[in-house]
Amino acid sequence: MYLKDYSFSDRLKSLRKSKKLTQVQISELIGVQQGTYSRWENGTLEPGLEYVVKLANLFETTTDYLLGQTPYSVIDSIPLEQIDISNIANFSKKEFDILKHSIAVEVTKNKIKSLKLKDSIIEKYDLSGKDKELLDTIFEEVKTYWEN
Repeated sequence: MYLKDYSFSDRLKSLRKSKKLTQVQISELIGVQQGTYSRWENGTLEPGLEYVVKLANLFETTTDYLLGQTPYSVIDSIPLEQIDISNIANFSKKEFDILKHSIAVEVTKNKIKSLKLKDSIIEKYDLSGKDKELLDTIFEEVKTYWEN
C-alpha cells in the first residue's frame, strides 16, 4: 500500500499501536487532552504544526510521513546517461529535480566523486557559460541536500 493510501489519522493510529502506547499516554507525552488526541486519530480534528512536530519526534518519524508527503527518495529516477543535459537551460523544475536525484543516485551507487562526475558531464556535453553555471548550481544543491 502506498503512502497516499493512508490518512493522517491512519498513520497516527498505526504509529501509536506500533509503540504499544495508549491515547492517554500519547496525550500526556505531548501535552494535549486525551479527547483532542482521540479526535486526531478518528479524523475529526487535525493538530497544529507544533503538535505534528511533537508527534513526529515522539514516533521517530518525519512530519512528511505524518502528513502524507512524498519523500525526496521516491522522485522518478532516470539513469544519468539517459538524460540529455545539452539542453539544461530549458529544463523544467521537474526535469531539474529528476536530474538532481539522478546525480545523487549516480554518486551514491557508483561511489564516484561528485567533482569527477560534474567534470565528465561538462566534457561530454561540452558545456560552457550559462549551462556550466546551471550544472554547478545543481551539484551544489545536491551536495547541500545530502549534507543536511
